[in-house]
Amino acid sequence: MPINQLPAPALAAPAELFFSEYVEGSSYNKALEIYNGTGSDITFNNDYSIEFYFNKNTAPSTVIILTGNIFAGDVFVVADDGAVQSILDEADQISSKPFFNGNDAIILRRDGVIIDAIGEIGKDIEDWGKDKTLRRKLTVESGDTNGDDPFDPSIEWYVYDDIPFDGLGSHILTTPTPIPTATSSDLITSTMTTTPTPTATSSTTATPTSTPTATLTSTVTATFTPTVTETVTVTATPAETTTPVPSPTITPTATATPVPASPGAVVINEIVTKPWRDWSSNDFWGLSDDNNSKGGSNDEFVELYIKVDGLDLTGWTIELLDGTWPEGEPAETRDLTSNGAFQVSNYISSNGGVFTHTVAGDYLVLGNVAGDGAMNNNIFIVLKDSMSTVIDNVELGDDYEYDGKGDGAPDGTNRGGNADGIDDEAVFRFPNGQDTDDDVADFIAGPVSIGQSNGVEDDPIATPTPTLTPTPLALPILIGEFLYDGQTPSTEGDEFIELCNPNDATVDLTGYKVGDEETAGGGESMYRLPDETPLAAGACLVIAKNAEDFQSRFGFLPDFEAGDLKKHTAWGRGSWSLSNSGDELVVLGPADQIFDSVAYRNGDYAALGLEAGATAPEPHSLQRVWPIDTNSMPHDFVRAAPNPGELTSPPSPPNSPPEPVLLAGGMKAYWGDLHAHTTYSDGAGPPHYALAKARAAGLHFFALTDHAWWMTSSEWTKTLSQTKAATVPGEFIALRGLEWTHDTVGHINLFNTETLVSHTHPLFADLSGLYTWLAANPHVIAQFNHPDPSYGGTFADFAYHPAAAQVMSLQEIGNNAQRYTTYEASFIQSNAVGWRTAPANNSDHHAAAWGSDSPARTGIIASDLTTESVLGALRQRRVFATEDSNLAVALRVDSDWMGSTLTRSGVVPLTIEAIDQDAEAATLYLYDRNLLVATHQLPSNGQWQMPVEAQPGHYFWVKVIQADG
Repeated sequence: MPINQLPAPALAAPAELFFSEYVEGSSYNKALEIYNGTGSDITFNNDYSIEFYFNKNTAPSTVIILTGNIFAGDVFVVADDGAVQSILDEADQISSKPFFNGNDAIILRRDGVIIDAIGEIGKDIEDWGKDKTLRRKLTVESGDTNGDDPFDPSIEWYVYDDIPFDGLGSHILTTPTPIPTATSSDLITSTMTTTPTPTATSSTTATPTSTPTATLTSTVTATFTPTVTETVTVTATPAETTTPVPSPTITPTATATPVPASPGAVVINEIVTKPWRDWSSNDFWGLSDDNNSKGGSNDEFVELYIKVDGLDLTGWTIELLDGTWPEGEPAETRDLTSNGAFQVSNYISSNGGVFTHTVAGDYLVLGNVAGDGAMNNNIFIVLKDSMSTVIDNVELGDDYEYDGKGDGAPDGTNRGGNADGIDDEAVFRFPNGQDTDDDVADFIAGPVSIGQSNGVEDDPIATPTPTLTPTPLALPILIGEFLYDGQTPSTEGDEFIELCNPNDATVDLTGYKVGDEETAGGGESMYRLPDETPLAAGACLVIAKNAEDFQSRFGFLPDFEAGDLKKHTAWGRGSWSLSNSGDELVVLGPADQIFDSVAYRNGDYAALGLEAGATAPEPHSLQRVWPIDTNSMPHDFVRAAPNPGELTSPPSPPNSPPEPVLLAGGMKAYWGDLHAHTTYSDGAGPPHYALAKARAAGLHFFALTDHAWWMTSSEWTKTLSQTKAATVPGEFIALRGLEWTHDTVGHINLFNTETLVSHTHPLFADLSGLYTWLAANPHVIAQFNHPDPSYGGTFADFAYHPAAAQVMSLQEIGNNAQRYTTYEASFIQSNAVGWRTAPANNSDHHAAAWGSDSPARTGIIASDLTTESVLGALRQRRVFATEDSNLAVALRVDSDWMGSTLTRSGVVPLTIEAIDQDAEAATLYLYDRNLLVATHQLPSNGQWQMPVEAQPGHYFWVKVIQADG
């Protein structure tokens, strides 16, 4: 990590409280964190307040008087009472008053005087804080006392667009660097807050009356934000040098006049966080024959390279900051002696240097983290001298410096020290000792060279001298698509592998190989790509089993035919043979390092460190959702019609969200889909890709409902994270749901549940158990799916369960899983016995056509497009089903919308609205239970009003048939 990017030292304790974190998430997920660095505990006594200035107001719209205590070095969190539990768990004060949006000014006052400000009073700066988390930079020691000055969050704040909540509850100031004097200085230390007791809230559930309900049909859409992929790191082999002889003593001895240290005098030179060999067997005294057995956490080490003569390392410290340090809990902060930060400290010198009087070119190896500790593969390491001056620091991996940047060694990704084998076991400076204050430029991954040069030497003297240019590293390439089940009779010669370049530069494929042998020396295939073959950034090339068969199917020749490539028999001796029952594919670099691998069906996922599984029987192929690479086949690949030579990227969202239909009382109609599957069960692609496709297709909301028995708990959790990431209030709402399946009873979708409800669990093994659980969990929303014996049954012929009926809000009246089928008779039957279900028309997607396989939609009536509003509409049955993607139908009696239970009888005024954005003519059919009451012709969009007789036990519903059928 560049030294000049370190936070500046704190010179004195802050004199006042100030804001340390700002969270402006979706809906009510809003919070503020205040830091007390004054050195004294503070009890709030009507003297501190927070003010919110909405929009351009110059007077506060909300004032929150702070109550309670804030201890010295601690934080105080104020949260909206509607926030998610993870925020409320950190809250010291919870308020029901209206909170801020992303363009509102926020003021912290003490006795009426401004002591900090976020935003600018009286100015509506467009969305500077919308859907963002702001964390105060570690150098900031006081608040902004001018609420009228221009506000630029980048000056004093780290800005995060993914709205993380995990930083709430703690803040840290940079440890100060005092000026050396004869008297020692006190240091400001990092702090961590205690977790407050969560505030409980209560909710009530309405009890329905026995009076009938009115229902209707609707549609909804969903959205998604694509995920950034990780890239693979590559290996460079440094030049060999002679191992220096260890110094005969490692006991520190005092020196009379040590040379003062300056930044860069000693550098963190080599780091091993995932040992593949046993470095502790010879106490970290360099390379030897003893280092061949498998390593463990006690074999981790950090090597320091000495660049200046005459230093005394007594009192120097090393800090291992593993990602929890912003919360005040560094992994270790201790000195460099044995049993300090590490249990072993070896000063290695060929020139007579010792711990207390260094010689330039020497090494200090620190091995085996103290206690039972271990270093994370992603870590921030800081070296300080005895006066706490920062001498060097290195960020390993993705943003463990906590500066909002992915600029860590060796390649700026979260690869960090996560080695694949002995060829990339260490992360080290190359050339040896090079320090340009750029961790990505200074470090590479390669074999361990403990206690000796990592290759080309960097001059240990401060005067810079020319260094040799390192050999360029090979860049990784990825498998973009592969087809293993060919259609060509007898030969399946149309099988192919597509290789793509994820880098920003052209890759020379000299020395690269590809084949289906996953282990060196095996009997399957490995082919060498032709030397000097260029692969441009973002481009792909195709290798087919048979060029003629491939051309016959796809209309063009592949780049290479497998039989024309030279075999790389040192790795695999066989020929192309992709088994339809399961196999693996591997891409090797010039040094035979594995750059990418895939597996399918019953392939050996574990041997390659892959998450199973994947399948694509003909005519499909498996395509990487570009450029996702998490080593998870279900997460990274989609099964779809082949498109060799082209990348399969998530589609972009619409330029503007689709317009809803405006209805009476400020309500709106939105369209979506409440039944879809992904590769977490038997669907075609991962959740994030399905959500992107649905949003691009113009849906307002979209629910993922994988088969519960199929999903793992990890996939259940990942589904939630992906739906949250895809949700954009006002544009697209993604919901996590599940499908409870039973072979003889039927299938039921559940929404708004944290529990993975599977029929394989004894509690949910039958309909009675499920209904009992639903009755005890009134927050859940349930939907009868495709009531059909071919799908398992009709729910014991819709046997009524009064308690479960309160959450059984929906029923599919249309389903497009295998072929489009309607269930109008079942809808009438379930309502006749008392279930009060609203009609839904869903896709039940299993192919890669989320949102676009048919124009059928489920619609809702809601005031706005948020997760809460969508769930509220579903729960209250303000739902309609449609076979036209932009038809809205609404039914109400005065202000009682469809789904309501009428509390009056006798004649009531019924209003029906039918609005199609294509303005088609339609015929309306009004039913009382299964009896047709009246019909009405609408030449275009419009209303139909008529009086009806409301009676106990009756329900009304309307069917609309347009001119096009």
